[in-house]
Amino acid sequence: MEQELPFSFIKNKKQFIITSLLDKNLGLFDGISTFNSIVSDKLIIKNETEDIYIGGRNGVCKKPFYIGKLIDVEVNGNSIMNNVKSYSFTKIQLANVIPGTIATITHMRTPPHFQMGGMAYINRARKEILKGLK
Repeated sequence: MEQELPFSFIKNKKQFIITSLLDKNLGLFDGISTFNSIVSDKLIIKNETEDIYIGGRNGVCKKPFYIGKLIDVEVNGNSIMNNVKSYSFTKIQLANVIPGTIATITHMRTPPHFQMGGMAYINRARKEILKGLK
């Protein structure tokens, strides 16, 4: 999707032009978060996002935002994105980094609720993809 920016769509007879993944009309991400963390012995950085999501359909969900799209991982002001093996909502797996290293992580955040915000769109798309595989 990011490689297709800018793109447009029509909703309720109004055209929307999307120029950023953070566009409110797209609704995929809730903003950008930054946190510092220490690389574990297993070369993992856990999600330590301090921004808290409060909501859900019944208002009972209160958790740190998930890592949506990883923007950067820095050590001493230098990007080490080439050392990122993989990442998920809750952790980042690194390679060739010394355990105990302090890293600064910047990411686009997504609500930690699978039926709200961008997660609802992702789950709908996932269901359509799975239907096509059957």
